[in-house]
Amino acid sequence: MEMTTEILMSTMNTTGNGTIDGGNDVVTLLSQVSNILILVFLMISMGCTIELEDLKETFRHSAGFFVGMLCQFVLMPLIAFCLSLTFKLEGAGALSVLILACCPGGTLSNLFTYWTEGDVCLSVCMTSVSTAVAIGMMPLNLFIYSRVWTDDKAVIPYVNIATTLVSILIPVAFGVFLRWWKKEWTKYVTRFGVVLAFILIIVVWVLFFMLNPTWLFAGWQLWICAVLLPFLGYGFGYSLAILFRQPHFKCRAISFETGSQNVSLASTLIVVSFADSPLFLDMLFYPGLYAVFLYIDSFIVIMLMKGVMHLKKRRNSANDEDHDENKNDKIGLDNEGMATDQEDGVKVVAMKQIVADNSVKTDEEIKV
Repeated sequence: MEMTTEILMSTMNTTGNGTIDGGNDVVTLLSQVSNILILVFLMISMGCTIELEDLKETFRHSAGFFVGMLCQFVLMPLIAFCLSLTFKLEGAGALSVLILACCPGGTLSNLFTYWTEGDVCLSVCMTSVSTAVAIGMMPLNLFIYSRVWTDDKAVIPYVNIATTLVSILIPVAFGVFLRWWKKEWTKYVTRFGVVLAFILIIVVWVLFFMLNPTWLFAGWQLWICAVLLPFLGYGFGYSLAILFRQPHFKCRAISFETGSQNVSLASTLIVVSFADSPLFLDMLFYPGLYAVFLYIDSFIVIMLMKGVMHLKKRRNSANDEDHDENKNDKIGLDNEGMATDQEDGVKVVAMKQIVADNSVKTDEEIKV
């Protein structure tokens, strides 16, 4: 789960005299603790679903990785750039949309993949790899696309990227170890972790609305972009994965990894790079909007995927039943054919016996 960081929350909640409201300090602390717990429990739960053989298989067949990286660092920035031009966003809005799209995938994509029975191992590996690759790809993409709106050079938060990577790898490694050591425990650990993470996500949502009421005042263009960006990421990610002949359970993982971005990292980059810019305050709107619609869009997509999967299972079940009926009918026909053959065989034997008896009688009559 990614929301805004402490520095972003503090900036958005200063009072008129420039001091931080003490009540907001408590809410901010609660939000931070909740985010940490979500990350830890969620990634341990995801690690508990991964076998060591799954990891070997994922790295052995790395086509999914390349498709995911293509979607994450080529497709998403291009989509954000096109959205910004299409809706004629001003500098602050366009830059915030672009920055968020250039960030690597967030850990929520792993949860969404788990809920839709996707390839969780691929999802977790892609999150880790994309976070590492972002060290080079984020500055490159921002240099390519941001020139239209600003000449300011974005400062990449390398420490935050490294921290995010470590915070993903350690809990996942613990979950994988737990599955290897006590596999019978992992079912309960996964269920507990996922349920707890979901409850804490709701808590963080409430805290976010308490801390950041200003996102409601964003322009309608930003609202549309916040709605469309996850949908477009999911749709294009899935389509590109299909184009590269990936199986559907991998397509779901690639789709969620493409459309679900690391909001916390984007917020940090905005604060670090543009705190002294006149665009700064206006740039804070979009991460909050995106975080809200990420859940809404994802819920809709998850329900659609589950509906399609349910229909496919019903169709396959019906086909299996038809196949069994046809097989039983064929067996019945074969049995009837065997019975008929047996009856015919008995008749032939009886006729031969009658002929033989008649022959014996005829011989006896001739002798007489």
